Amino acid sequence: MLRFFRSIRQNLLNENKTVQYLKYAIGEIFLIMIGIFLALELNNWNEGRQLREKERVFLQDLAENLALNIDNLQDELHDIERFNESTAIIFSLLKNPQQDIESVDAHWHGSLINKSQFNLSVAGYESLKNSGFDIVQNETLKKEIINLHEDTYLKMDRSRSWGVEFPPLWDKFVVEHFFKSHTDTGETKKGLMPRDINFITKSDYFFGLVETAESQRNFIKDFYETSLEETQRVLELINAELAK
Repeated sequence: MLRFFRSIRQNLLNENKTVQYLKYAIGEIFLIMIGIFLALELNNWNEGRQLREKERVFLQDLAENLALNIDNLQDELHDIERFNESTAIIFSLLKNPQQDIESVDAHWHGSLINKSQFNLSVAGYESLKNSGFDIVQNETLKKEIINLHEDTYLKMDRSRSWGVEFPPLWDKFVVEHFFKSHTDTGETKKGLMPRDINFITKSDYFFGLVETAESQRNFIKDFYETSLEETQRVLELINAELAK
């Protein structure tokens, strides 16, 4: 092709057609510039397409993580409700010791649980963070993703750390005054039974333990509910972006 263009230029020069030569040269330069422009546009389009595909992969991974977090948070809130119900039953027994002890067998342990151990799924966010947030084109979505992980989730984790604190003699008290209950076949149940119900119903210390556990659960519950709401909202934004 280049040889063909060179031949045309040479013939024009040989025939002393200077004006035609200049017009042709300008046209050839123009065509070359268009070719370069189109090549650059095609290259930019390919790079943009690759970036968008990379963005899609990150958002899909992040969406999977958030879906897991939603499931875990819903489970944790359900457990908190169950433990609070156990607390109400135990408080009722402490106020009315004449109740049937066997009927509250499964609630002694639940009333004393004050925190959860689940871990948030953040692998997708960490990958996005390491790659660079600029890959997310939607500025609003980008800010929401960062805020969820760097603010909402951090506040929730701090609230859970408070739940670790418990009176230092808690374990010693439980070991001394409770035993693991068993089924009729001798298998150990997931529960506790007081060794001396009369002592427990009159123990201000035990009452304080149950009250403290309930307070800590309800403190954490507020952060769980906020985190759940925010996670659901950000997941909806991500799914809307993926649907475009």
